[in-house]
Amino acid sequence: MNDFIIKNDILTKYTGPGGDVVIPSGVTAIGDKAFYGCKSLTGVTIPDGVTTIGHRAFEMCKSLAYVRFPDDLTAIGERAFGMCKSLTGITFPPGLTQIGDQAFFWCPKLTKITIPERITQIGNHVFDWCGGLTEVQLPDSITRIGDGAFNSCGKLTRIRIPPAVTEIGYNAFGWCKGLTSITLPDGLTSIDYGTFNGCRSLTHIEIPDSVTAIDDRAFCDCVSLTDMTIPDKVTRIGGNAFYQCSRLTVRWWGWGEVGPFAWIGVRRLILPNMPFDFDQPDIRQAAALGFLQTPAAYVEASIRAAYVRYVTEERKNLLPEIFAEDRVEALNFYAEQGQITAENFEPEYLTPAMERQAAGCIAFLLEWQHKHFPAEDADPTTEWKI
Repeated sequence: MNDFIIKNDILTKYTGPGGDVVIPSGVTAIGDKAFYGCKSLTGVTIPDGVTTIGHRAFEMCKSLAYVRFPDDLTAIGERAFGMCKSLTGITFPPGLTQIGDQAFFWCPKLTKITIPERITQIGNHVFDWCGGLTEVQLPDSITRIGDGAFNSCGKLTRIRIPPAVTEIGYNAFGWCKGLTSITLPDGLTSIDYGTFNGCRSLTHIEIPDSVTAIDDRAFCDCVSLTDMTIPDKVTRIGGNAFYQCSRLTVRWWGWGEVGPFAWIGVRRLILPNMPFDFDQPDIRQAAALGFLQTPAAYVEASIRAAYVRYVTEERKNLLPEIFAEDRVEALNFYAEQGQITAENFEPEYLTPAMERQAAGCIAFLLEWQHKHFPAEDADPTTEWKI
């Protein structure tokens, strides 16, 4: 008892030497930071009667390998077990109703998690950076998965999203490099910022018809995705949404706003109903730049033809103060000398244009590419570089 400071049945501070600790009976709550930073703590048994574990109660207990929770436990506070780098396994009691944000942040040795039925949401960053996590069981009671909830869980290969989930937060599955497949529920209305950013093993995903927006970087760097049909109800696709999805064919029969660089690196685009708004300079520039980086053979011919026609007719009106005749002549000279090739667009040709939003210069390079490397002669293995 001398190792514990207890006030009104609340354990407010542990002062003992660590090791395997059994908390005395009669305690009803573990207070905020009660074991914070106890590096010598290796295990803890929490007695019956404890209903809550406070904020940061066991945070930074780097040697803590196991925790035995009581059946009476209903709430685990924010960051309660954050950065417990030796924690290998936990079993949640069935009566648990709340797990706070970042509760198990950076617990890299956790491997399996089963969430109890009374939990209705996975909070923000709850299992963020749990790099050893391989299996997660979510109950049908879950309606929300918070921001960064499983971010950087690199060994997680698959997860079932319950049908009642209507919100998945930003970066929820970002950099889950081992994730191969996932099924999204029909009630989901948007795919948030970076939700699947860096999921490099993800080969297939179906976007439900309920989705109306795909936010910035939602599928950025998903290099294994091969095919996706975007529902007609989607009216906004954010910047870099599909950046460097080099194997992906995208089909979209809808209509809406497309952010800068949304399609750069995509293998093939089939967007028959999408007349891009060339009045938006960033959209116009991003579109032209995207074609420079995408092999012509992978771009739908009718869409490519519309772009080429536009920049051919309008290039000198795009940004006259930048797109001067001397710059046109210089670019032509470089092209004639063979210094611009299909394998290597030197950055010096585009850097000034990009820095000053010079869509005209980029449009010129697009026209040059079309002239020298028409779609029918394009090598589908070529990688365009900027």
